[in-house]
Amino acid sequence: MFEDKRVGELIDPDRPVVTINADAPVSQAAVLMRNNEVGCVVALNAQGDIAGILSERDIVRKVVASRGDPDKVGVREIMTGNVLAVTANTGLAKAEKVMGERGVRHLPVVRDGKLVGMLSARDILAQQLCTAQGLLMQNARIMKEVERFHPGSTKQDESALKRFVI
Repeated sequence: MFEDKRVGELIDPDRPVVTINADAPVSQAAVLMRNNEVGCVVALNAQGDIAGILSERDIVRKVVASRGDPDKVGVREIMTGNVLAVTANTGLAKAEKVMGERGVRHLPVVRDGKLVGMLSARDILAQQLCTAQGLLMQNARIMKEVERFHPGSTKQDESALKRFVI
C-alpha cells in the first residue's frame, strides 16, 4: 500500500541528482535542465551543501517574464532557499503531505546531510497509480471468487465502466 512505502523505495540510486553551483548563471542551469531532461536543479553552496532549488517555473517567472538576461542573473538570485529535505526513510504519505502544504513539486532526499536523490510529485503520482491499479486488480479477483462460490450474486455492468454490481 502507498501509506506503507518509503521515499527510498522510489528514488533511483543510479540516477544522480542534477546540481549546479548557486553562483552560476541561470542560463547554465537551463542548459543543464534541458540536457538532463529534468524540471529542476539543486543549487549547492561552495561546501557542497544544498543552498536551494531552481525550477523551470522559477526561470520563466523570475527571468524570462521580466525580460531578464539569464546570462547575467545568478541562480542564487531566483532559487528557492531554505529547502526542506526528506530522508529515504520518510513515508511517502508524509512527503506527499509536505509537498501539498508547501506547494512544492520536488523534495531533495538526503542521507547524513548529503544529497542522495530527488523525489518529485510525478514519482508520487506514479506510485499512487500503481497502488490504485493493484487495488483494482485485487477487487476484481475478490469479485471473481465471490461469483465462483455464489454464482449469480454479482454481475458485470454492461456500461463503459465495466463495474461489478452485487
